[in-house]
Amino acid sequence: KGDLADGVRYLSVPGTLEEIEKGADPTWSVAAKVGTLLTFSTMGFLGSSCSAAITKNFGALTMSITSTARKATTLFLSFMLFNNVCTVEHVGGIILFITALIMKSLRASRRGRGS
Repeated sequence: KGDLADGVRYLSVPGTLEEIEKGADPTWSVAAKVGTLLTFSTMGFLGSSCSAAITKNFGALTMSITSTARKATTLFLSFMLFNNVCTVEHVGGIILFITALIMKSLRASRRGRGS
């Protein structure tokens, strides 16, 4: 479809997509775009490696709890920093998810003591 070629073309021209399309002055250099892409790729690889290490050393439940805590922190920061509205659905989802996670943890700890 030419997606790769379009991506390489985009990376080789300074500016955001909107700036390029409108012919506006670029705010992003080519080096900044490539650097950002490399940074995000490296951080993604580091994150997945850490996830695999946590799962290998401590088990899937610990990884699930760690991942959930990370996501909850991201949501909390999103609400605080960007003035997002927390609706009743958000609160209900949080309560449901935390309850399920606690129940799963309790069931796993009972199973571990029973062995």
